Amino acid sequence: MKSLEFGADGRFIVTSDAEEISLWRLSDAENPVLRYPVTTLSVGQLSLDLDDRRIRYLSQRQMRSNAARRRLTS
Repeated sequence: MKSLEFGADGRFIVTSDAEEISLWRLSDAENPVLRYPVTTLSVGQLSLDLDDRRIRYLSQRQMRSNAARRRLTS
């Protein structure tokens, strides 16, 4: 694991490594609720925006985001 960030409410965590970004619900930490491949050389500054229901990250000097709306519900 390269990076991780907890959601503000403590229910979710987002992680990244060289291959993918994953979203986990801490109440079921064995099964990620979302995975998507990393298609760039590096991922940094992960953040989990629970209000907007998005995962944001820095990639090659650009801020990117991925919608996780359905996954970020209770």
